[in-house]
Amino acid sequence: MYESGQRLPSTEALRAICSALGLSAFQTQQLRSVATDLRETPKTGEQWFIADDVLEGTPIFLRSFNKESEFQIQAKISEMWIVTAQPLASDGEMFEVLKQRLLQEKTKFIYFLDRDAGEAPYRSMCSRLLAEAPVLRDSLSVRLKCILSPRSICFFHFAICNPGDHDMYGRMIMYSNGIPIGFISADSPQILRSYNLLRQIYQLCNGQEGKDIGTEYGVFRLLELPVDVSGLGMQ
Repeated sequence: MYESGQRLPSTEALRAICSALGLSAFQTQQLRSVATDLRETPKTGEQWFIADDVLEGTPIFLRSFNKESEFQIQAKISEMWIVTAQPLASDGEMFEVLKQRLLQEKTKFIYFLDRDAGEAPYRSMCSRLLAEAPVLRDSLSVRLKCILSPRSICFFHFAICNPGDHDMYGRMIMYSNGIPIGFISADSPQILRSYNLLRQIYQLCNGQEGKDIGTEYGVFRLLELPVDVSGLGMQ
């Protein structure tokens, strides 16, 4: 429950954990920072915890969507691979974040979505993006792609940032009662294994829009979304 963020350790429990793990003074300080209630505002003069997880995985922590968005902007992400049953950015706050990033940045987004549950929400998301930001019409098909995937691939929800680069890192998406509540850092070995699998799939599907591609992991298809030049969105 501590690891999933459902409970926070008491001072006594935290002291016992630090002692049992033999943590250094610096590590103890970082763990105490992670284990505080993120809804509390730091006192004046305190140095707030800054997650150093761009280069490699860090101890597990939860981060709100607002904080995660700010972090991703600062990290200057060039590309994101997102594995989930349905796109989280189909509406609400996440949709606005995606729209602004597409308008203001050059980040490329590749979705790996459940072929049974993800296609309709993805098409709807693209239609809304074009309706609200017509300027994206010429670039959306390059900046935003979707690979329909077997449900087994989308069982866990995670994202890989800067795939293949030296600063590659990842996030696991946390849910509570079916609602996304935050992100957890994924460790480096976990990200590398995920990247190696997804890279094979992406390389096979890239340039093969609309075609079913059979692999040892199942059948994948890069979604073909022709742009409606009348500006009404995606057909």
